[in-house]
This record gives sequence, C-alpha cells and structure tokens, in this order.
Amino acid sequence: MVVPACRKLALAALLGLACGQIQPEGCPGTTLAELQLHGVLATTDCLAPPAEWPWAPRSAWPLLVPTTLPEDPNVPTFPARITSTGGDAIAYCSGGSHASPLPGTLAGTHVTASRTLPGAVLASCSAACQLVSTMTVDGELTAGSPASFAGTFTETLAVDPAHADADCGACAIPCTSTYTLTGGT
Repeated sequence: MVVPACRKLALAALLGLACGQIQPEGCPGTTLAELQLHGVLATTDCLAPPAEWPWAPRSAWPLLVPTTLPEDPNVPTFPARITSTGGDAIAYCSGGSHASPLPGTLAGTHVTASRTLPGAVLASCSAACQLVSTMTVDGELTAGSPASFAGTFTETLAVDPAHADADCGACAIPCTSTYTLTGGT
C-alpha cells in the first residue's frame, strides 16, 4: 500500500524527470514563412573505417552522415519556419527535438542563417571526442502565399577548440555534409 505522502513524493519525482528533458528552443520573431522542406544529401566527406576492415585505405571507408535531417523515407518533408527578428535579421527554425534557431539575415529574397553549437556526436568518433556542429542554411525565399524556399543546408563537424587535445579515434574530422533543401507552404 502506498501512503499519500509517498504518492506525492513519487509524483514530484516524475515531474522532475519530465522537466529535465531537452526541449527545443522557441522560434523568435514574426513568421515570414511556414514551410515543409525536403532535404537530399548532395555531398559529404564524413567517413569512418569499416569495423571489419579497420586498416582499409581511406578511399574505401563508408560514408557516415550525421542524422541532422530526417532519414525516414516515409517522412519526405519536415517543418521549418523563417521569422523576422527585426530589420534584416531573421531566424531559421526547424522545430526538431533538439533544434535551436539559426540566426541570420534576409537580403532581398536571400536567406543566410548559421549557428555553431557544442555537443555534436558522430558515431565513428571515440567517446572522448568533443565536437561542435556548425549548421548553415543558405538560399532563396519567396514569401507570401504560397511561400517557397530553394537552397542548401550544410553541417560541419569539427573538434571543439576547448577540447582540442581529445582523442577522436579513427573518424575523419572536420567533415561536412551538404543537403539541397526545397519546399514550400
């Protein structure tokens, strides 16, 4: 039998766990465009040695792309929003589970937004490897109804300068993956 005080303690513990979950940052500003975007990997140099053949020459290493954009073929688009944050300043927000707004600018119809964040993970790197991820969205926005976007999303992974001496193992760092991004409302 659980006494009422224990029930309250258990409820408080559950609420505390829920509050500790990572939440995406809010998207600042006034919405310019709500989009459904589709990303296709265009280029990458994120590589890893094959586990069954670790001495393979680098030219034989398989690609190892970060899972920044949805990989599920049943989810061909993902939501994104471009907002005005004052003057020519904008924010690009993708709304993913760990997403952070990318601050940037709007010059005419050209959008450029970029942000570098610590805590990036690339599976082929050792656990001691501390990475940063620089994400950049660059392209043309046609606002209005319907709105459309055509451009690129680039993610570069590099060793965190604050942990430059960390052993990253056999992963190829820095590395960059570029996706073409297209979509609209």
